[in-house]
Amino acid sequence: MRVLAVHFNDVDSPESWEPPDSLNFAEWISVIVGESAKAGGTNYEIHICTPRSIKNISDKTACFMIQEWKGVSDLVGKLDEFIAQQVDDPSQRIDLILAKQWRWEYEGM
Repeated sequence: MRVLAVHFNDVDSPESWEPPDSLNFAEWISVIVGESAKAGGTNYEIHICTPRSIKNISDKTACFMIQEWKGVSDLVGKLDEFIAQQVDDPSQRIDLILAKQWRWEYEGM
């Protein structure tokens, strides 16, 4: 499982997006996680934040901490690494594991 797509909720062009301060920002993103684009994936909402910004966030349940903004490809690498670390057993359902960390498209169903 890996990140197939990243969408910033308030940004038209995520590849060129830069926060005003790369060490102090928080931004909501949507990600699609799956095996391949052809097979589709599962949608999650994640609150990307830095150590400086997290103190101002009251609901930290969907936060994914990064030290500094270094671009979308760096973020995807960090998310992929996190996803890989979550699975101990290949028979586990990664969508349910990630749903405990991030806001899941099927939450509340």
